[in-house]
Amino acid sequence: MSSPGWVPFLNQACAALHLNQRQLGENLGVSRRTVSRWMAVQSTPTMDTLADLVKHVHGVDPALASRLAVAIGQTLEGLGLATPPAASGAAAPSPPPRATSVADLLDCVVCSVAEAADLSPKTVRPMVMLAFRRAHELGLDLAAVSKASAPPSSGD
Repeated sequence: MSSPGWVPFLNQACAALHLNQRQLGENLGVSRRTVSRWMAVQSTPTMDTLADLVKHVHGVDPALASRLAVAIGQTLEGLGLATPPAASGAAAPSPPPRATSVADLLDCVVCSVAEAADLSPKTVRPMVMLAFRRAHELGLDLAAVSKASAPPSSGD
């Protein structure tokens, strides 16, 4: 914002809020004299002060607050005064992934074995299913099988 650019900004805000310089200063935590210096272009309000003023104006005139925010290079959204509008044509949020069934997980295992053996899943499926059935009959769980089938560590 150019040096004298804040004077109309302050005047518009004061008019919307029905405040005099003393009251404006009280609302912004500065003295009446400081506001007077701003109006006379003898000192400069900080951007934080101008943003605070936009927040005060937003409560009584959101359209003016939006124009004032633009004047200081901000948006109401950026100042936390409004939520961004939903983008038109935006895709709806995707549904959560569905739970994978046991049958699908078994297919993943069969396909992994088939790929490792360079065979078709049709060929290895009966062997994989037999291995799972036998492990279950022996009371083995997948964690135990995984641990027992892991290569020995170099410290063993």
